[in-house]
Amino acid sequence: MNTKKEATEKMELDFPVKYNEALNSKMKTSFWKCNDDSHINSALHYYLEIPNNIKPTSLIEKNIKGIDNIKEIASYRRIDENPYVEIQVVYQKLEHEINPSDWLYNLLKITNETIVDKREIVGNAGIYLDVLSSKVLPNSETVISRSTAQKNYDQSTKTLYIVSVKVSCSLKDYPTLSEEIMAISLGWNFINKSKYQLSEDLKIFNEEKAKDLNFYYPVSWKLGKFIANEDNIERFAIFNKNKKGESKGAINIFISENEKDEKTLLDKVIKRFLENGVKVEVSNLESCLNNNDFIEKRWKTTGLINQKESLHNGEITFEILKTKKSLILLEMVGVNEEYDYYESARNKRTLQLISQTLKTSDKISSVEIEEEKPQKKKKSGFFDFLG
Repeated sequence: MNTKKEATEKMELDFPVKYNEALNSKMKTSFWKCNDDSHINSALHYYLEIPNNIKPTSLIEKNIKGIDNIKEIASYRRIDENPYVEIQVVYQKLEHEINPSDWLYNLLKITNETIVDKREIVGNAGIYLDVLSSKVLPNSETVISRSTAQKNYDQSTKTLYIVSVKVSCSLKDYPTLSEEIMAISLGWNFINKSKYQLSEDLKIFNEEKAKDLNFYYPVSWKLGKFIANEDNIERFAIFNKNKKGESKGAINIFISENEKDEKTLLDKVIKRFLENGVKVEVSNLESCLNNNDFIEKRWKTTGLINQKESLHNGEITFEILKTKKSLILLEMVGVNEEYDYYESARNKRTLQLISQTLKTSDKISSVEIEEEKPQKKKKSGFFDFLG
C-alpha cells in the first residue's frame, strides 16, 4: 500500500488565485519577462514572467518518454541555492475541437499526477483548467505542480495547438513558494495570439423543418435525418464518426412546443431507452449557468448508458434549454472518457458549442468564438485575465 500517495490525495495546500500587494511589488523588482520565439512555428512563441534566478535549461523541442504526440519545447530551473523551481512547456497539435481542460485532465492522468486543487474557467472559446497536483517520485520525494493550458490557432496552416505550462517544486518548499508559482503558471501567454480559437471550421444548422432553430457545430460532424412528431416532439441528430466510419458520439436535438415542464420532457426522452432494454443512470436535473442570451433557463444532468451486449458504459448528457417558444433538449451519447478520452472530449465540446451558439428567432450568419484581449487588464497573462 502506497501510504505516501494516499497522504497526498488528502493534503490541503494553499491554492492562491489573486495577486496581493507584496507579490506585485516582488514581481516589479525580482521577475523578468522571458520571450521564447525560438520555435520554427510562430504559433508556439510565448512569454513567461519568471523570477530573475530562473533561467532556461533547454529551448529545443524533444519527445517526452512514454507520451505519444506531446512534445516538450522548453524547460527552466532556478540556478542558485534557493529551493528549486522547475518549469516545463509542452504542446500538442490537434485536428478536432476540444476543451483545453479535457486535454489537461488527460495529461495529468498520463503522467500519474494526483489532483490536489483546481478551478475550471469558462472562456469564450472553451473551458480552461488551472490545477494543483502532486506526484511521488521513485526516490520518495513528493513534487507539487501547478499547470495551466491554452490553445492557439495557426492561420497559415489552419492548425490548432494546445500548450501547457507546468511549474513544480518540492512539497516541503511549496508553502513559501505558492504565490510565486501561481504568478508563473497564470502569467504566461502567446506572443502571436490568434483571434480565432477553434481547431476546425464550423457549419450552421439551418433547416427549414426546424422552426427557426439555428446553431453552429464542427464540420467533422455529420447531419442525420429529421424525425417529426415522435410523441409530439421533433428531433434532429448530428453524428461524430471517425475516419473508419465508426460512430463515436451522437447529439440528438429534441424540440417541444407543447411540453412546458423540463423534468417531464426528460422522462419522455429517457423512456425510449428503457423500452429497448438500454440502462440509463443520470444525476438529478440541475439548473446551471447560461451564457446564451437567447436561452431563458438551462438545466443539465450527466450519467452513464449501457446496452446489455456492450462491454463498456457510454457517457450520456442531457441539457434542457428554455426559450420563449419551446423547450429544447440536447442529448449527447458517446464513448466513455475512460475508454477514449479524445472522442469523449470532442463530444463534450460540440454539445457546448451548440448550447453556446443556439438561437431560435433571427437567423444567425456568423459566429464569434474569440478570447478577449488580455491587455485590457493590468496583468497581461491569459489566465490573469480570465480569472
